[in-house]
Amino acid sequence: MDDKITKFVNRAKTYVGGKATGNMPPAQQMTYLMDCVDRIQKLAFVSDADRKYGLDTVWSLYSKAVSYTHLRAHETRHDL
Repeated sequence: MDDKITKFVNRAKTYVGGKATGNMPPAQQMTYLMDCVDRIQKLAFVSDADRKYGLDTVWSLYSKAVSYTHLRAHETRHDL
């Protein structure tokens, strides 16, 4: 695995896990994850397999953040 890909994947995991960011709102998590996707796509001299792994991992984290946001929206609407 390319070191740069690993760095972005680990950063993305931190954003979603909340370890480095405290209670970061899911919308902000999604913004950070999209930044990681953009940076991975722009990397030069990285194998296609490494790039695919990095993007697949970040997209799976993105779906967790989206799911959480969707769940919270329903809870809020239900509580009104």
